[in-house]
Amino acid sequence: MVSSSPLRQLVGLAVGVAVGLVAISGCGRAVTVTPPEPAFASACTPYFAALPDELGGERRLTIDPETGQTAAWGAPPVIWRCGVASPVNLADDSQLVEVAGSQWFPEELSDGARFTSVGSEPAIEVTVPSEYPTPVAFLGAFRTPDSA
Repeated sequence: MVSSSPLRQLVGLAVGVAVGLVAISGCGRAVTVTPPEPAFASACTPYFAALPDELGGERRLTIDPETGQTAAWGAPPVIWRCGVASPVNLADDSQLVEVAGSQWFPEELSDGARFTSVGSEPAIEVTVPSEYPTPVAFLGAFRTPDSA
């Protein structure tokens, strides 16, 4: 009969616990994102389907509620919403940012930045927390109606 040494049993237990903790942490709670009005839900389908599984090295998260109009990546999460209203501060002379053929209206927030696609429907909004140093860099990963 072969018996394991106490050290081997302890190492085996530690590895088992570590694997269990990694599995549990990968199944974290869903991120709650307020969905836009459902009027554009079907129009958002191709853009939602084209979303990347990873964004800036961050994995896509589970969203609650899952509507097909919202997505998130990372911690703190970068939030994508499709079918949003035009920003109230958007004016004819607003400064826009162009990325990969799409026009985005940037808004500085107290805890990051929000970008809303301009000139097409459905409008897409991307909110990037201040923990990410170059928020505009994420925009190239998203298809918009005017870049399709």
